[in-house]
This record gives sequence, structure tokens and C-alpha cells, in this order.
Amino acid sequence: MLRFLLLITFLSGCTTIHYRTKGNIAAAIAPKNEHKHRVEIKGKKEFYLWGLLPANQVVYVDDEMANAGLISAANIRISEFQTRSDFIYGLISFGMYVPKSYKIVGFGVKSSD
Repeated sequence: MLRFLLLITFLSGCTTIHYRTKGNIAAAIAPKNEHKHRVEIKGKKEFYLWGLLPANQVVYVDDEMANAGLISAANIRISEFQTRSDFIYGLISFGMYVPKSYKIVGFGVKSSD
């Protein structure tokens, strides 16, 4: 039982990804009628020592949307998850390496519109 509790402790960690905007493009959580282009962005952040390092991992949502070609984004949804391979890497490294995946989905306006 003790081994199981230690394993759960090592795998749970303190991984936190902060999602922010810099204000480079207009970004809204609510949907807008003129935002027609669907964009899906997948990424991964890496943590070490049970998620304690680095202390801050930041994803700038507006930069990600701008890199996808949008000049304005709306109806943004963010999901954070651990893939099977992420889990296995964390397991075999005893939590020394913990990758965390995320997906940002949004609709936007491109400059060609």
C-alpha cells in the first residue's frame, strides 16, 4: 500500500500551465459571428522533479493564434491532458520528467478575409 501511495504522489506532482494573453491580437472566450476559421493548436510543456521545475510555464494564447494566421480570435477553448506516452515517461522516470500536453481550439478572422 505504501508503494502505491508513493507512486501516486510522484505522478501527481505540481504541474501548472498558465494561459495568458499579451494583447497582440483580440482574443475572446465568447463566440463571435464573423469568426469563421477554426484553428486547433497542440503543444506540450515539460516539467521536472515531480512538476516542481520550472516554477512557471506560460502559454500565450494570442501568440499561438497569431502564429496560426489569425488576426482576431474568439470562442477559445483550452484543454490540458496527459497522453499515454506522457504518462509512461513520467512513470519510468519516477516523476523526474513529467510532460503535460495542451490543446487550444478557437475560431478567428484571417487577414485574407
